[in-house]
Amino acid sequence: MTGTRTQASGLSAQERTELLQLVRHLAEHDIAPRAALLDTDPGLTPDPDPRSAHAADEARAQCWRQLVEAGLDALLPAAEDSAALLAAIEELAVADGGIALARLLSNLAAVVTELPTGGGRWALVPAGSSVVADGGLLRGQLNCALGAWGADGLVLLTGGRQPMAYRVPSGVGGLSVERDRAQLGLRGAPAARLTLRDVPAAAEPVGDELACLLWAGVAALSRGLARGAYRMALDYGELGWQGGRPGLEQDRVS
Repeated sequence: MTGTRTQASGLSAQERTELLQLVRHLAEHDIAPRAALLDTDPGLTPDPDPRSAHAADEARAQCWRQLVEAGLDALLPAAEDSAALLAAIEELAVADGGIALARLLSNLAAVVTELPTGGGRWALVPAGSSVVADGGLLRGQLNCALGAWGADGLVLLTGGRQPMAYRVPSGVGGLSVERDRAQLGLRGAPAARLTLRDVPAAAEPVGDELACLLWAGVAALSRGLARGAYRMALDYGELGWQGGRPGLEQDRVS
């Protein structure tokens, strides 16, 4: 599926099942073992080690390449495919919420505007009233834009009576993207501080479908995070010993 858009009727029930099995395997065997490294930020330590920062970036890139090879970059969250994408996001979130969030934001960006497939990562950024458009030019500043750091481009959503979407490729004139070190967790979708000074961008109207998909994606992400947290707590209870007994056998655990 890599490199071509998967249309709503492009996946059979069997193909959706096989895709979910593949994502579950990748999440368990490839992403979960890298989760601790993905969620570190050496820049917050007193003596940051550049090698640690490089290792985290490489782990993130490797996870992304594997998801592209699985065909998730070509899966549009529309009609029948929305169930497959949301199920995939949930499974990814069990392993690492940041990677799942980055995947969700990139796929949702493709709902708004046609984006190339084959490995590129775009980020859907809800900007609200922090970014305004005037005569086809965008101005404003936005902190902690999740998934924006290192992305190939952004799809900015502005608020108002008629929400609009603006496609902004990385490197365009007037756009400043800085790593937002205030991000707490979910660093598999690295956040950025965005500053826009007269950035040219064409507007596209946004319907209710995108908002529904965004909230459904957040729900899938939250469910996956909850499952991952439950699994960690259960593992700790089974393997963690206190007072000579496993945690689950303690009197205070019911």
